[in-house]
Amino acid sequence: MSEREFSTKIVQSGTWLYAGEVLTEVWVVKQNFESGYEEDFDDRPEELNDERETFQVVIARARQMISLGPAKLSLLDAISAAEEVISTKIDWTNHSNQKLFGGWRYSIWPVPGE
Repeated sequence: MSEREFSTKIVQSGTWLYAGEVLTEVWVVKQNFESGYEEDFDDRPEELNDERETFQVVIARARQMISLGPAKLSLLDAISAAEEVISTKIDWTNHSNQKLFGGWRYSIWPVPGE
């Protein structure tokens, strides 16, 4: 059996001011895996939609992930979840729409060995 290839791409993004001062990013990442799911250890199936994908909310600063928000089965649900978690106005400029590297590491830059 071949090793699974993870696919991640920012499909919606925005910014807001954390504590009213620090510019912070939110990305909605379309991916073909459930973050944190481990096939050999989880007693349930991986939670993916009919297209075998999920939409992960990622919080970032200076183009680097700092934390994960919820994952949802649709883009609209992920946007709503991001707005609930952040609870301040997000400027959904969609300034980033790009492939990410490193699977669950959500790196803007290529990861060595990939």
